[in-house]
Amino acid sequence: MKRILLARHGVTSWNQERRFQGCSDIPLTDEGRHQASRLATRVALWKPHRIVTSPLIRARDTAEAVRRACGGHPPCEVSEGLREMSFGAWEGLPVEQLVQDAGESLNLWARDPGKFTPPGGEPIACTQQRALEALNPILAGGDPEERILLVAHGGVISALLLALFSMPTQMFRGILPGNCALSAIHLDPDQRFLVFLNDVLHMAVAEELVGQLPIPA
Repeated sequence: MKRILLARHGVTSWNQERRFQGCSDIPLTDEGRHQASRLATRVALWKPHRIVTSPLIRARDTAEAVRRACGGHPPCEVSEGLREMSFGAWEGLPVEQLVQDAGESLNLWARDPGKFTPPGGEPIACTQQRALEALNPILAGGDPEERILLVAHGGVISALLLALFSMPTQMFRGILPGNCALSAIHLDPDQRFLVFLNDVLHMAVAEELVGQLPIPA
């Protein structure tokens, strides 16, 4: 059974400013790079066979931190299907501004992104489809006990998990991962297991303890 870790990237300035980020290519802050280093220290203990990342710089730099912590191997592979969902006209706008200018639309999206898409944005069904399509070649072939790290974004990780486990889109925001949160799934052609969701223990303990934290997956 393939063992998959899903990690969200470290924090960016737009995360800190509560701006919709989407496909905008915003880099990590110094804090985000430090978060990525903590994540990397923990994931290195898990010894991933593959690291697959979104093409956006905040995810790629987070994945590269893991690669370095693993001694430079495995190399990072880029998958376009792991790119963050597009928020269209909302990208770059602070939540507070949207509350004032488009509060009703924001509430509709927050309650169920399956029933409302931001103007010019990507419907969640399309995000789910491309994320699932990206997962298929990642899972094909190789060692059936392979350990694979996917580094991506809050929206695409949440959308993918909803699709894999047939959860309603109303749960989208309820399972959104925080920066550098880890989730684990086990997959084979016949079975799917959600092992844990949004583990951020490596962000909470003293730094000298991060390298002692097991990953139960």
